[in-house]
Amino acid sequence: MKRFFVYGFALLLAITGVSVFAGGDRSFSENENRYLTILGDVTSAKVLSGDFQKELTAYGSDQIPGRDNYMEASTLLKKMTGREDIGNVYLGKEGFYFEKKLDKDIDFNRYGKNLEKVERIASAYGEKNVSLMLVPESGNVYPELLPKDAKIFNHEKMYEEASQTLEKCRLVNPQEALAADKPDQLYYRTDHHWTQAGAYAGYKAFMGKDCKLERKQVSDSFLGTLYSKVLDEKARKPVNEGGSLDNIEIPVIDEHVKVTADGSDIPIFYQKALEEKDKYKVYFGGNYGIVNIKGQQTAGIGGTTGKGNKLVIIKDSFANCFAPLLVNDYSEITMIDLRYFAGNPKEVLEGADDILFLYQLSNFAGDSNLVKLML
Repeated sequence: MKRFFVYGFALLLAITGVSVFAGGDRSFSENENRYLTILGDVTSAKVLSGDFQKELTAYGSDQIPGRDNYMEASTLLKKMTGREDIGNVYLGKEGFYFEKKLDKDIDFNRYGKNLEKVERIASAYGEKNVSLMLVPESGNVYPELLPKDAKIFNHEKMYEEASQTLEKCRLVNPQEALAADKPDQLYYRTDHHWTQAGAYAGYKAFMGKDCKLERKQVSDSFLGTLYSKVLDEKARKPVNEGGSLDNIEIPVIDEHVKVTADGSDIPIFYQKALEEKDKYKVYFGGNYGIVNIKGQQTAGIGGTTGKGNKLVIIKDSFANCFAPLLVNDYSEITMIDLRYFAGNPKEVLEGADDILFLYQLSNFAGDSNLVKLML
């Protein structure tokens, strides 16, 4: 009997291996929101360096038939053994997932250099209002929902370092505003981004006033990037049934706003994204090198009429749901994502009245693209 079991298991592995290479490759996983490994050309250099072996291993993992089912079964087994940390994701209370980021995962050396870079830019553009907003992780805002004994990196130490480094640049720490708005849901349950309510708190921290825009719900079935790392079937239920399905809201904005991305006209809210897996793309349709928003001219930071009419945001994806809140405060908003931007950012910065760097705290620490700013 034991022999038949061994033979059967070996046959299963063989069939799986053949099906991996015989079946058509998938280039993208909508569930995981990432591109999958596809085998490239085999060269002697790749074999000798070990790169081909690594590529082959990743290919076999990514292209295995029923990959999503395997991940779901693995998650179920881990939960049955009491695991509360799966795929570097903490399974928290009330259906919340949290990224597991420890001190060892943060590049503190680069973080210090990035702070110095922003400070140099603030010094170089002394006539402009230059600010840095560092958005905390959801686990920093909701520590009571983390699993017992769960550890995350020392964010307070990082805010303290920013406060000590920045003199010319204004540091915007939205933690107090987020704490004040905590009755609202400030982060998505299964995504690392803040919700529209969280972005409203960030607006208040940046502008020093409340946002007058109303917001409306456009979806009630959002599952984010953290869900994609876990694939827990339980999450695919409404919150009142013990699941994690989230609402998505957008601000109500007048029709006068005109938006372009990398030179092409786009909607400020991409409604088709609400029919897709990555519903956070409802904001602009995703990330671009440069996005230009022409709104209604009023006042900038501090409410001084005639100043602050043009804002440039150097950003990660946390700015996507934040920028629309500013359309009544600036005549023009330009967002630059240095990961995708191929132009000269200096030309854009020189035309600004206000400059805002807006990043998730850990993203800012790991960003290697600020060198493109050339100062």
